[in-house]
Amino acid sequence: MITMPRPSKSEKWAIPAIIVGHLTTLKHFMRNILGRRGIPNKGIATIEYPDERRQYSDRFRGRHWLRTREDGSVACVACYMCSTNCPAQCIRIVASEDENLSQEKYPVVFEIDLLRCVYCGYCVDACPCNVIYMTRDDELATMTREESIITLKELTEEPKSERIKGDIMGYRPWYGERPVWKDDIDRMKY
Repeated sequence: MITMPRPSKSEKWAIPAIIVGHLTTLKHFMRNILGRRGIPNKGIATIEYPDERRQYSDRFRGRHWLRTREDGSVACVACYMCSTNCPAQCIRIVASEDENLSQEKYPVVFEIDLLRCVYCGYCVDACPCNVIYMTRDDELATMTREESIITLKELTEEPKSERIKGDIMGYRPWYGERPVWKDDIDRMKY
């Protein structure tokens, strides 16, 4: 006569655990399906993009932006502090001397590879002239690698996203008790 071995404690609890797991999955599935059909449910984790947008912090680090002077020229003095301080080495600057001697150097090429960027904000903190900022623009999708490298012309344009037209500033460096705001940038004269 063949006797079946007695199940161990873990084997006794395996079937009820699988059933409980499946019931939990079914409960969440039904809650999400019913929540989408007009029954309000605050526990749904899915955001219906692009109809709904996630609310980010005011200090969100998004697309980069370079400040310009009143005459339209870039306020950057090509000191290479941002590219030196970047841990991902995604900033490329080529400098040239200014013929008008209004400043010693200016960037001829200023490129940031957004696919390599880790959005740490070190470039913003390292800039001694408060020229580079990170905006609240979170729409950074591109189709090719070449589109993800933003140039000097694109860096000086304000973000095109309609929902952040009012306050484009995201991550700001802290100096003392309050961050640098857009009003402070407007007051800075060179």
